[in-house]
Amino acid sequence: MICAAVVVSASAMAIVDFQDQEEFPYEDESFILRGGKAMYLGFLSLMGGASAYRAGSLPSKIITLGFQLFLVIVMASYTANLASLLVVKNVQTGVNSIYDAIEVGLVVCVPEAVKRTVLLNYPALKTHVFGGSTTDFARLMHAGKCDAAVIHSKRIEQLHAGAIRDIDCEAAKTGMMTEEEARCNKGRGGGERNDCSLR
Repeated sequence: MICAAVVVSASAMAIVDFQDQEEFPYEDESFILRGGKAMYLGFLSLMGGASAYRAGSLPSKIITLGFQLFLVIVMASYTANLASLLVVKNVQTGVNSIYDAIEVGLVVCVPEAVKRTVLLNYPALKTHVFGGSTTDFARLMHAGKCDAAVIHSKRIEQLHAGAIRDIDCEAAKTGMMTEEEARCNKGRGGGERNDCSLR
């Protein structure tokens, strides 16, 4: 479609601007030479992102303006499409289901209460079973004991809101846990804890 638009625009320019000696100085004898130069200028315009024509007459100025609009639309579409591809590439983590976790070989934190059900349905799943509260999974993931977790969506909301980190920090302050256990400030790999990075 883009090539067709360039060909149509170039043909129109070669026909309309037949008296322009500046743009087509020696091509006035042959329409093939004029058409060839017009195609060259059309594709040069497409690659350069701006019109390479020097329009002399009013009809050629109108064609050039239309071609410029076409170029703007093509460039904007290309930019938007490329941006959307890059955003989608960065958003997808590669693990969107429990089957992906099995395929990749991730260790999944599973609460004791649902251990049997999970292992019956997914016997190939590598698990790290933990008892206690379902808020424990964040600490376990930051400690590197598991790569993913089977939890309720409400816990994910609390995790991303920072509520689970606050619970862990409070436990470290009151002495219920050591900083090493609570991992209040220390995340995976020794960096700062960022619960929003857990997906």
